[in-house]
Amino acid sequence: MNSDSHQIQALKNRYKSSLSEKAETIGEHLEAVSDSDQVDITKLEIIRNDLHKFAGSSGMYGYDDIADIARNAMAIIDGHNIEQLHYKLIDLRDLLYEHANS
Repeated sequence: MNSDSHQIQALKNRYKSSLSEKAETIGEHLEAVSDSDQVDITKLEIIRNDLHKFAGSSGMYGYDDIADIARNAMAIIDGHNIEQLHYKLIDLRDLLYEHANS
């Protein structure tokens, strides 16, 4: 393995080690949307921004399934379907933990 390969693997390992933290962030977002009648628009913007970051970074590191769910959750926010967002965030949180522990 050459130096570039070692650096790439180190970056992938660092990203993988951040997945549990990302899952915890999604868990916090889940709490914010648990009452779908009273979700603050500012909080939705924060959630959408985090999802956008997760979609981009996870795709770069080969976690296409995470990227897909994050993009789906963004589309749900855009469609103003907060109840559906709750379930999609659960899926995303669980997948992040699954990859973190694999």
